[in-house]
Amino acid sequence: MPKHPNKHIREAIRYVTKEYVMKTHEFTLVLSAGPSEADADKLYGICSDGTLATIAGVPHIDFHREAACLEDALRSALEDVRAAGFTVQRVEMEPDAVLLPT
Repeated sequence: MPKHPNKHIREAIRYVTKEYVMKTHEFTLVLSAGPSEADADKLYGICSDGTLATIAGVPHIDFHREAACLEDALRSALEDVRAAGFTVQRVEMEPDAVLLPT
């Protein structure tokens, strides 16, 4: 990308480019109750980046959500899951998902 002659515009371009780069964030939303088939269909009608599963009797949704930051990914996933009628018990993720770069 060629350098813009105006310093303020260069800084704005750098800021916007850095701020709005979408990343894929991985996390799990653990549900308070197992879904019915109709509930699962409703969820998949709202979002396509979550996989519903039950392991050892614990219902959960594994997400690979694209967003500018982890907070945005979590907020939008929680909103979608609640809109589908689910209650989220907790959020789980790998420690590397929340580590800040040094």
